[in-house]
Amino acid sequence: MRARHGYRSTFTGHWHGATYQKTVRDRIAESHRDEGRDPETMQLGIQRFIYVTTSHDQTLAYVDSARLQMRIAAAMRRGVMKDVEVPIPNEPSIGKMAGNLLVGDCETIAKRLCNEIRAARPSHMTFHFHVSGSPHRVALDAMEKLMGIISNSHIRVDKADIWVYITIPFQGIERSPARHRARSTARV
Repeated sequence: MRARHGYRSTFTGHWHGATYQKTVRDRIAESHRDEGRDPETMQLGIQRFIYVTTSHDQTLAYVDSARLQMRIAAAMRRGVMKDVEVPIPNEPSIGKMAGNLLVGDCETIAKRLCNEIRAARPSHMTFHFHVSGSPHRVALDAMEKLMGIISNSHIRVDKADIWVYITIPFQGIERSPARHRARSTARV
């Protein structure tokens, strides 16, 4: 339906990395071809967890909270809100998730992000800094660390400009997203 009407497709990368995102992109591109649309012009959005830290313990705590959030979302889709501590079918280990998510220091995140952008070629990405069970301050600290490295510019990947918009959550207050142009300092 989205392809038929030219609507933007958005998906979550879950705990998978660039290979999974390319597979999803290819599947969406095929639906565009089936509808007589050029997949090179399709609008594609990806939602990703992101957390900036140099601490291994903080990385694992964030990934564990992200895993719980994904389990809760899967339980809600199935209409069964019990046993959210039970792994989802094909759920990887915490270590594998940490290796696929945009977590770690800024350089690690930049490299993974560039690989994902090359693989899926999204028109936009949405980042989840805050996950269930983590304090609000942790999300704000991670955003500040990331913005301290990449503020006021943009990422350029394989001749395609990618503008990164970061939504800053305000606890208990609804506000328009703050938009920042972001640039990776790493060569891609």
